Amino acid sequence: MSLTASRKYDILRNWHREHSWDESKGGKAIFQTVSDNVGKRLGILGYGSIGRQVGRLAKGMGMDVIDHGYVVPGTGDPEGEVPSAWYSAHDEASLHYFLGQDLDQLLVSVPSTKATNHMLGKREFGILAKENAFLINLARGDVIVQADLIEALELFERDMEGGVQGGHRRGIRGAALDVATPEPLARDDPLLGCTQLHSDAAHELHIAGL
Repeated sequence: MSLTASRKYDILRNWHREHSWDESKGGKAIFQTVSDNVGKRLGILGYGSIGRQVGRLAKGMGMDVIDHGYVVPGTGDPEGEVPSAWYSAHDEASLHYFLGQDLDQLLVSVPSTKATNHMLGKREFGILAKENAFLINLARGDVIVQADLIEALELFERDMEGGVQGGHRRGIRGAALDVATPEPLARDDPLLGCTQLHSDAAHELHIAGL
């Protein structure tokens, strides 16, 4: 999902299918925002079986992986050797410190509990905005305050359209969402509309298994 969004695969595939190269929709300029993952930093929030598998693959793509959660033996990274650093405290201050580690991408793979309900909202997206991080949610929709996510995506999109240069843009640059609240989303749900309009956002139907 991350690669699909960062490489603008859906946009370019649709243009190819339509035999269209629409300058009004970005044209050649779309490639200015195409990126890969080599040398980028991935923060994994929840280093369980899913987090470990993704961490292993991310390191194989040349990413620096850091983890928030207890490193325990398990599938994908049996010895807990993939992360270059890990943070185990679960209070709000520790979470914010982790999010402030110059993350290019944040993978969310925590379980849905009372402690994780709405753990990512306006303040957290404000911290991620420092690097205009890309969000990947493979956990549950209720982990994120969806209205705040929409606002963070729209802030970045407005600054992009307004010509604000990199480093000064607000919000987060994109999101790959395998989950949402509720599931499935209604046709008129603001999140669905946002991910359809935002060039660096994608929403799937809880099928992003490895």
